[in-house]
Amino acid sequence: MELRVTLLSAELGNRMSGQSRFALNLALGLRRSGIELSVCAAAASADVRRTLQAAGVPLTCLERTVGGRAYQSRLLLPGSHLGRDLAQVAVADSPADWFLVLSDEAVDAVEGLGGRPAVYISNGDLSLLFLNRRLYDGRGIAMRALSGFMATNLLRHAELIGQYRRRLANSEFTRQFLSYLYGTLFDGVVFPPVDPTVFHPTPPTPGEPYVLALARNRAEPALPFLAELAKRVPVTVVGGARVAGCQTVNAPSDSELAAWYAGAQVVVAPTISEFFGYSVAESLACGTPVVVPNVGGPAEQVRDGVNGWVCGSIDEMLSRAEGAVRAGTTASMRQHCVVSSRPYTIERVSESLLRTMGWSA
Repeated sequence: MELRVTLLSAELGNRMSGQSRFALNLALGLRRSGIELSVCAAAASADVRRTLQAAGVPLTCLERTVGGRAYQSRLLLPGSHLGRDLAQVAVADSPADWFLVLSDEAVDAVEGLGGRPAVYISNGDLSLLFLNRRLYDGRGIAMRALSGFMATNLLRHAELIGQYRRRLANSEFTRQFLSYLYGTLFDGVVFPPVDPTVFHPTPPTPGEPYVLALARNRAEPALPFLAELAKRVPVTVVGGARVAGCQTVNAPSDSELAAWYAGAQVVVAPTISEFFGYSVAESLACGTPVVVPNVGGPAEQVRDGVNGWVCGSIDEMLSRAEGAVRAGTTASMRQHCVVSSRPYTIERVSESLLRTMGWSA
């Protein structure tokens, strides 16, 4: 009998959102692998709807706008049940053999599945609500008041996570971190997949060499770093954030983003709170080396001096990025980038998940 899987996700639509990319690409990969797949999401853009329809993937939406810090903050309050709502709709619409929960916001879906087999794949985002100081910086009394719910909700989420048949993470760093945080062993890793038909090397275009970075808004912690780097070499920032001295690209299509990656001498990913790093995987697929700090998911993807540089300090990151622009990067290093990106392709990630779960399409 053909395996039936329903993927549950929060918002699908923001192409600059790693979570949206993860869910959409994994859905496409599983469908191509022969899985009878359906998707249930809180919301989905018209572009995502068309993409899933073209792939023959049924989509059910709650038509509920989610996402952003304000929404994530409400997840800390008692009574938040996006996951349960998704689960109830998914169960009514699809007699699946397995349910795949791919949004940390929907972790409580397990309560609405009535004991049906479920897998939880975490991006690590929910843990940032408990531990990352950026959530509280400049947020005032309201956010400080939420901190009173932290211990209670940490235990609550640990209880929910423990009810899943399998628990997976988006990097080895995430797997170890969440196993420690929740006191529940996460079983393995499923990398967020990259579409190699979109993200691949292209011939260089004439123009001034530049560094590329992704940053969506002024809350990004990397902005001071990028402003300092822009004093040394040209920097292009994709995603909408405006940084002094940098060129800004607001909302490119995937093909345009791939061209920006491929045209850069180097990509920088300076954040220290990244659990995987989609910009790293996509840049490598386009043949462009990456400069990353020696922490988190990005450091797992980069071999120092082979497909980029893993740095122990901000000063070293600035120096490596500046040097890559001024001296250029070799054809050999760019080829190593492409080779190292292969474990993150849609096909390889889907195959890995099928093996991990013991599924056969």
